[in-house]
Amino acid sequence: MIPLHKQLSYEHGVKMLKDKVFLLVLTFFMLGATGCSDSGSDSETANAVRQYLESQGVAGTVLIKRNGVDIFRESLGYGDKAAGIENDISTRLRIGSLTKAFTALCIVLLHDDGLLDYNEPLSDFMPDYPYSDKVTIRYLLSQQSGYDDYIKYVDENETYTPEQLLDLVRNRPLAFEPGTGFGYSNTNYVMLGCIVEALSGEDYMDYLEENVLIPLGMINTEYGKSTITGPEYAKGYMDPSQDELAPYHDMSIPWTAGALSSNIRDMELWVESFFHLTLITEQDREDIFRGDYVTDEWKYGFAWYITTLDNKTVYTLVGSINGFTSEILMFPNDEAYIVILGNINGLPVEEMGEKLWEIALR
Repeated sequence: MIPLHKQLSYEHGVKMLKDKVFLLVLTFFMLGATGCSDSGSDSETANAVRQYLESQGVAGTVLIKRNGVDIFRESLGYGDKAAGIENDISTRLRIGSLTKAFTALCIVLLHDDGLLDYNEPLSDFMPDYPYSDKVTIRYLLSQQSGYDDYIKYVDENETYTPEQLLDLVRNRPLAFEPGTGFGYSNTNYVMLGCIVEALSGEDYMDYLEENVLIPLGMINTEYGKSTITGPEYAKGYMDPSQDELAPYHDMSIPWTAGALSSNIRDMELWVESFFHLTLITEQDREDIFRGDYVTDEWKYGFAWYITTLDNKTVYTLVGSINGFTSEILMFPNDEAYIVILGNINGLPVEEMGEKLWEIALR
């Protein structure tokens, strides 16, 4: 059987992309400059969501949908306060560790092409890296490698290659024997990025664009720039007053663990592709969300946490990078989801996500 992402050929993806551009432009004029959906803007639920977000000092964009219908789709605050530019539905923001789910999906697609096995040792790709014979691709995906997190040792003003990032923790001890514990580490997802490049023979972003972004029509997702310029991009801020810009962070540092920039429209396409199996198979979805590391309260799959709210299964993903905080919550049994893309540092998005669920989806 030909994998779904190969059936969605590059040429077909370009046609989809052109169609999507037309639809997005049409939607913009239909909805008006605020980008708010007709289905949610004036409802009591939407008003309650708006009031809550304003009370939390949120700047960014929030989308809540169920069964294909908007409950809330609005932007708040400034993308660039000094220039007087407000956030809108098309504003692009850094998404931090939401990037990890894209990297995990690249690995899944390479697996579907028969180029790797999830239980294959890292030593097949990095034979000289310490403990690589004990660490599998599955352990990297599910944060069970035991490798230290390189992010603790970087200089945010310096530029690094992926190899230099990995060298920062090369000689540091493991936190635990691979496969016996859980330790959230960006190192795992930089290693996965290296594997994507080694197996595809392409730059990570080229592979991602050809196999994920273009087929899904995600025209607003890209590798984030170290210096944010242009009215289409939100700047990051340190607090809800938006008086202090976030400090510089060289975007070579997060790489395939956290460097993407996107907007709410693309996140909508991304999330719904999991519901409708636009790009992946049913088996892929099971692999991604099964949860290879299990506790009494949550599981961790391929970049996603799996937990419950009022006995409802929910898949969650949180991103945080200087001046930006984001979260996705997917409720697979209700075909409902929440996306929060904020340009405020340290927004309590996990608490906010649960509150938005209570207001709009419970």
